[in-house]
Amino acid sequence: MENETLHHDDKSPIDKKHSPKNSVRGIYILSGLLVTVILAGLVYFFAFSHRKTQQNALYVQTESWDIPGGQGRSIVIKPDKASEQDLFSLGELLKQESTIYTNAFVYVYDDAEAAHLRKVCMEGKPTPEEALKHDEHFKGLFSKVGEQKNVFDVFFAGSRGNNNKRLTF
Repeated sequence: MENETLHHDDKSPIDKKHSPKNSVRGIYILSGLLVTVILAGLVYFFAFSHRKTQQNALYVQTESWDIPGGQGRSIVIKPDKASEQDLFSLGELLKQESTIYTNAFVYVYDDAEAAHLRKVCMEGKPTPEEALKHDEHFKGLFSKVGEQKNVFDVFFAGSRGNNNKRLTF
C-alpha cells in the first residue's frame, strides 16, 4: 500500500502520497520548524549577548526612578575604570543614552554598596560611616536639564576630594 491510489467522485485516480492534503500538512510542518529555529536563535542570542554585554559594560545600573521629563539613575563602574579618559567615554555614552529625555540625572559610583547609600544620604539620614563611604565612592554626577548642555561633574577622589573636573557635552 505504498502508492495507494484513491478515486475522486469523477473516478480519476489520485496519488495519496502527493495529495493536496499532504502538501498542506508539509507546509505546516516546515513552518513550525522554521518558527522553532527562529525562536531558539532569539533565545540563544538574548541569553548569551546579554552576558557578554554585562561583562564588557562600562557600568551596571543599580537604581532608577522617574523624574519630570526623564529619568534618574545610579550606576556603578569598576574602580579601575575611573580615569579621566574612562569617565569622558562614560560621559559620552550617558549623553547618547539621555537623548530620549528632556531631563536626566545619573549618579556614578565605583562601589555598589556606596551606590545603595545614595538614597539614605539624599534623605539626610546616614551615619557618619555611611556618609563617608558614600562620598569616597561617589565619582560623578551627569546631568541634562532641558536644552542646556550636558554636564558631567567628575570627582576623581570622591565628592569630598579636591581633584574634580567638569565635563560638558
